[in-house]
Amino acid sequence: NKAAKEEPSDNEALLQEIFEVGRRNKILNPSKMRSTYGKLMYLMQDAQASSVARGLGFSLYKDLVMVQPYLQDHGAGELLDDGLLPLAVCPVTTVD
Repeated sequence: NKAAKEEPSDNEALLQEIFEVGRRNKILNPSKMRSTYGKLMYLMQDAQASSVARGLGFSLYKDLVMVQPYLQDHGAGELLDDGLLPLAVCPVTTVD
């Protein structure tokens, strides 16, 4: 059972997810992926050209997944109003 399939169109969801995760990671970590992100965006822009998109049979673009809409879509929007949320998402540090 391979993750990647033979035909590009068989990998539509996988490739869209990879590009979406890369874009989201860059938003959260602007100082990271400086040269790699540019190459990723050039590849994505080229793939959006009508001739390339026709050849692929799909688009690499996928909307970014944001926390609030994701939680609301899954019936858990009230989690963002929980008073313990800041404690739950704070970084773990060592105690000296």
